[in-house]
Amino acid sequence: MANIRTQDLQQADDHTLLVELVKSQRQSSTRQMIASIFVVVIALIMAVAVAVIVPKAMSLMSDLQASLGQINTLVSEAQESVEKIDDMLVEIQPTVDSLGGAIENIDGMVGNLDSMITDNSENLKAAIEKMNGIDFDTLNQAIAELEATVQPFANFFGGFGR
Repeated sequence: MANIRTQDLQQADDHTLLVELVKSQRQSSTRQMIASIFVVVIALIMAVAVAVIVPKAMSLMSDLQASLGQINTLVSEAQESVEKIDDMLVEIQPTVDSLGGAIENIDGMVGNLDSMITDNSENLKAAIEKMNGIDFDTLNQAIAELEATVQPFANFFGGFGR
């Protein structure tokens, strides 16, 4: 049976109206049942989600609080370290200042050393030139001749000591 339009309802008999009313009631009941099932399914999904997510969220919050406590501890330790470093820098400052003076003294010493090396290199150069001027072959020959000359005297005087 087809749906009856509003004009047809006014002209329809009681039986037809009753049949249409029952059909309409069944359709409405079916829609309400589907809507109720949908609401129950959504409620179950929400309940499962809350049952799963809430404990994890609470655990996450607990972990986050513990991490924040550790971060606070680290920050306070870092502040203490910075204060110690600052104190050490204050203690080291006089040493650094004295090192600056020592470096200036070293610069002067290097300048003196440089002039000493220059002076000595000139003297060394002159000595080397003089040594280069020596004729070692002639010197060796003269030493050999001196030995040949002195040997008889050594033998002569060596005989008295026996």
